[in-house]
Amino acid sequence: MLPANPLPDCSKPVSGTDMYPGGGVPFQPDTSCNSVPFKSSNTTCAAPLDACLPPFVPDLEFASSGGLRNTDDANCGCGCCLPCPQTNAFYKPGILDKGFFISDILKGISAGLSLILVISYIVLPDKLQHPSNLILFAAIAACLFSSAVAPSYGNPSRVQCAANGVTPASSYNNKLCEAQGAYLLFGAISTTAWLSLIIVNLHLHTVWNSNWLSTRAWLAHVLGWIVPAAFAAIAVVTRSIGWNNSS
Repeated sequence: MLPANPLPDCSKPVSGTDMYPGGGVPFQPDTSCNSVPFKSSNTTCAAPLDACLPPFVPDLEFASSGGLRNTDDANCGCGCCLPCPQTNAFYKPGILDKGFFISDILKGISAGLSLILVISYIVLPDKLQHPSNLILFAAIAACLFSSAVAPSYGNPSRVQCAANGVTPASSYNNKLCEAQGAYLLFGAISTTAWLSLIIVNLHLHTVWNSNWLSTRAWLAHVLGWIVPAAFAAIAVVTRSIGWNNSS
């Protein structure tokens, strides 16, 4: 059941903050208080809302089922839903998408620079032998990790939301999100593994004067490729991938 006033009164302090020094903490000191124009309401779920004030949108499943079902129980009530991605409703319009787009550009640049490093190590002489090849494999992993953001370019909601526009994306309702999540998980673990192998090899060589890892390339590839692939496969099989934040 919704409270008597489900929307925040932007002219008053945030509820429960009167205890802090200096008085209550105000909402955003401008006209963008959650992008919601405050209007008093005494409607509850027993009496479905006649209109859904922005940023809420009508719950089509609620309307078609005569109030028996919600499109998403976590984000809908009384005939209205908070659209996906829900976090956007708590900030000024467009500010999160702008921030995520900037981070996507930086990740794209990182992928491009990693690719240049990969090509350099392939074409330059004596770079395919140990220990230089460890840097090559780390660069490949970093390129894969950074390029995982590609599906979100231009339309991040493709990997953030289900087709109904309300439910956050997961393995159960968005295959692109699942594919990106598995790819990202593989790239992140693989990058961590290869960079760790570089540090371990440097330690063995400089402290112990040992080339132990050079004769065990199979172990490096197991840790660098097979283990990350196993983690990604487990996440897909158990349908454990879902959107939390960012793009």
